[in-house]
Amino acid sequence: MPLKQRAVNDEQRLERRQVLLEAAWQLFQDNSYEKINIADVAHVAGLAKGTVYLYFPTKEALFLAVQAEQLVGWFDELEQELSGLGGVGDASRVASIICATLSRRPALTRLFAILHTVLEQNIDYPTALAFKKLLLERILRLGTTLEASLPFLQPGQGAQTALWIYTFLLGLQQLTNPAPLVREVIAHEPGMGVFAFDFCHECQAAVTTFLIGLENRKNENGL
Repeated sequence: MPLKQRAVNDEQRLERRQVLLEAAWQLFQDNSYEKINIADVAHVAGLAKGTVYLYFPTKEALFLAVQAEQLVGWFDELEQELSGLGGVGDASRVASIICATLSRRPALTRLFAILHTVLEQNIDYPTALAFKKLLLERILRLGTTLEASLPFLQPGQGAQTALWIYTFLLGLQQLTNPAPLVREVIAHEPGMGVFAFDFCHECQAAVTTFLIGLENRKNENGL
C-alpha cells in the first residue's frame, strides 16, 4: 500500500528509509544495477519518486546503503558460524564457512563487483565516511573472530587477513560473474570454457590456499 503521508518524526523517517532499502534490494535480486532506476524503487516502495531523494541523493548512495545493510547481515552470520568452531578451526573449515555463507547471498556478491567502481563514485563525503567506518569496524571484529578460530594467526593479524580475503572476493566476483554477452561467448565458443569459473569452488580453493600459506609461514618462522 502506498505510503502517502509525509514522515513527521524520526521513527517514521527510519521506517521510510528501510522501506526504500528493501524495495531496492528486492529489485536487485532479479535485475542488474544498470536496469534499476529511482522511479522503479519508488514504485515498489509505494512512495513518490521525489521522496527517495529526501533519503538518498543519488542512486549510488541508495545502493551503497543496501550494500552496508547486506554486509552487516553477512558479517553477523559469518562471525556466528566461525565462533561455533570453538577455537579449533583450520584453514579448510574456515574457508568453507566463508564461502558457504557468501554462496547463500549471490546478490551480495554482485554488489561486491560494483562497490568500488560504481557505488563509491557518486556520493558525498559523509556517506563515504559512514560506509568506510562501518566496513572498518566489521573487518576489525571479523579479524578478532578469525584469530580466535585459527590458532596460527598472531594477535592483530586477523584484521589484515580479513581485509586480504575481502580483496580476493572482490576480484573473484569479477571473474565468476561476467557480463551477459561475455557469458554467452564463454558458453558457446570452442575453447572458452577455461574462463568459466564457479564462485563456490574458486572461493574455497583461493581462501584455503591463502590461509594454509599463512600457517606455513608461521611454522617456517618458528612462531
